[in-house]
Amino acid sequence: MAELEEGAPGGGLGLTLYDTDKYPCLKRTGVYWPKYDSQKNYSSLNVVIWLHGLFVTGHKALLTSDPAAIRSTMSSSGRDVVLIAPFIGNTDAYYGQANGLGEGNFGERYINQV
Repeated sequence: MAELEEGAPGGGLGLTLYDTDKYPCLKRTGVYWPKYDSQKNYSSLNVVIWLHGLFVTGHKALLTSDPAAIRSTMSSSGRDVVLIAPFIGNTDAYYGQANGLGEGNFGERYINQV
């Protein structure tokens, strides 16, 4: 099981989490939950997996340095959804780090881990 810790929000409301160095996800990951409510008991979630990484330096930059405006788009959508963003590499290593994303049960293992 991966370990997620709260990180700097980078603007906007909600909860921002990142996997830790001690217990990372299968791919380094950022999570953004615009409508998180600590008082609510969640039995299911709507999830968007954002496969991106080109032109960012790491998993934390996916949500804090946001030229694609994914955080503001998620916040303004009004929908109760969680954004999960695995970092799949930057310009030099992008394609090599994307290997395995569609193979076998990687997607299921990754979501269960997050």
